[in-house]
Amino acid sequence: MRWWLFALGSISAIALVGASPQKTEPSNPLTIEAILRVPRMHEYDLAPDGQRVAATISVLGLEKIWVISDPEKVVVPVAHGEGGDREPDWSPDGQEVAFASNRTGSWHVFVAAPGDEGARQITSRSDGDDRRPRWSPDGQRIAFLSRASSGSTGWDVWVKPISGGEPLRLTRDPLDEQDPRWSPDGKWIAFTFRGGRHVNRRIAVVPAAGGELRELLPQKWNGDSHSARWSPDGKRLAFVSDEGGLKSIFIVSVEGGEPERVTDSKHEQTDPAWSPDGEAIAHVSNREGTQRLMVTSVADRKTRAFTVGTGVYKSPQWTSDGEALASLFSGPVYPADVWLFEKNAGRHRVSDSLPSNLDVRQLVRPELVRYSSVDGRIITGYLYLPTTARAEQPVPLVAHPHGGPTSQWLNGWHPLVQLLSQQGYAIFAPNVRGSSGFGVEFEELNNGDWGRGDLKDLVAGVQKLVRRPEIRDDRIGIWGVSYGGFLTLAAIGQYPDMFTCAVEAVGMPDLEMLYRETTTDGLTYLERELGPLRGHQDLYRELSPVRLVDEMKTPLLTFHGEDYPLVPYSTKVGMLKSLVERKYPFEEFVFKGDQGRAVYRFDLYPQAGGFYMEKILEIFREELNGPQAEPAASASMPGSDR
Repeated sequence: MRWWLFALGSISAIALVGASPQKTEPSNPLTIEAILRVPRMHEYDLAPDGQRVAATISVLGLEKIWVISDPEKVVVPVAHGEGGDREPDWSPDGQEVAFASNRTGSWHVFVAAPGDEGARQITSRSDGDDRRPRWSPDGQRIAFLSRASSGSTGWDVWVKPISGGEPLRLTRDPLDEQDPRWSPDGKWIAFTFRGGRHVNRRIAVVPAAGGELRELLPQKWNGDSHSARWSPDGKRLAFVSDEGGLKSIFIVSVEGGEPERVTDSKHEQTDPAWSPDGEAIAHVSNREGTQRLMVTSVADRKTRAFTVGTGVYKSPQWTSDGEALASLFSGPVYPADVWLFEKNAGRHRVSDSLPSNLDVRQLVRPELVRYSSVDGRIITGYLYLPTTARAEQPVPLVAHPHGGPTSQWLNGWHPLVQLLSQQGYAIFAPNVRGSSGFGVEFEELNNGDWGRGDLKDLVAGVQKLVRRPEIRDDRIGIWGVSYGGFLTLAAIGQYPDMFTCAVEAVGMPDLEMLYRETTTDGLTYLERELGPLRGHQDLYRELSPVRLVDEMKTPLLTFHGEDYPLVPYSTKVGMLKSLVERKYPFEEFVFKGDQGRAVYRFDLYPQAGGFYMEKILEIFREELNGPQAEPAASASMPGSDR
């Protein structure tokens, strides 16, 4: 065991999007360096002319907004300055972009024309942050969210004239407001309110000139509702809600009343976007982690697929003529880029962030696996099987539970998983009970049951997969981040003979201490999932992996951040001290400051992220690449029925 404390700096670089056409056949495999140099595009806004995109791109520690012209692929930065820029929103005339930036030390709203040397600062709150700017339809005002550093309210909706003057505060709800959207006539702003970490949200509107907010959903409405979008005539709002048990698209009159369900499917539907003529709504359909863009007619509710590509779609936006849809789209073998999908089934990339010399033929397209868990419930997951895997040359298996737990493994770009698969490891990413994307009932199955039923789901999947001849049953690793780290610790405590090695990052070994020391958001989340500590203290203790320290014997690699408020490092110290006393085989790495986020944001913390990846490769090489064991006559895997 070794204790390390790293202070790792960041690197600045220019994100290259829309590289010149490649002239030779790409042949390079994926490497850690290549992963770090792939730009991460995570939000965008389509210009009114439909020919330009403003996108937030981060790479090698730099997060900026770039304007990409289609089809020339000309890339221009939106202003210059220190700090990070994000959340772009085009002005109605397409001349400027509003965005949030922390270049002054706090988050504020700025405006700049593409290529400007500087940017005009619009908001200047001295005791908090301003985010999520939205232009009014006439281009004279900007709505935004603002939050004080201290106080009784969270994010509230404000409006400020572009020409100057005092900002106007529109809401004062104690919880968070989210996602402000102007009505077409500029008189109202719709938003999501009563937001928080896994709190049922509501839809409301408020006069843009100030006044009482009006909630649009009936009091009996129990679903988590969000993503309100105005119809072109300003009379209705489309929104997402899981009322009825499954995320669907609904429409409600701005006067209120009973919402109407637009989509009726056994798959969850999100991300609504009205067509310019108001006759249809585009949305994203989620099928076991693979998504498609769909369009549903408002009049007859008929739905058709707008795309055929396998991957993950986000934030569809119509062109002004209604002939095409833009969307962020990522797939298993290429990162997220803005694509344009036309009604006649044509499509093309507006941006291209995949390095031209990377050979995607060496990457894996995962297999969707379905299996029965211990109680007969069907669980799904994705298996990344190396191309070299054969019955005569089986490969080790690494189980990779996702974070959350209210989250989902999506069939998109996962570069570290691809790298590990390319190195000869089969990666199994299950969507165990508690995952989102399968309806409210499935999502709530692990409430009050962390590390029990969901861990059994994971183990059942492992047992199924190691029966395949191309996968070894004597070399099984497990690796998880956040809640996946919690499940990893629970796994090596409850199944000490199953896993050959384990990697966990920012996991939660002591839930009782976590409750006492986490953030307000974290506390709200824990109370929703497990109940308040008062009255549930025995449950918190029973579910905590720290109680199983004496049972653990799997070699462990553990990571954390010195400044990680959601899961403070202090909540892990007790378990680590116990491991030290036992002379347990483990290595611990603690990153300075907030660089613990590098375990899932390689783009913002490249040196820390690169080190994290190197150490994972190192432990897997040492522990999982041993010679194939000779099968014993009565050999069986722990916990299996073989």
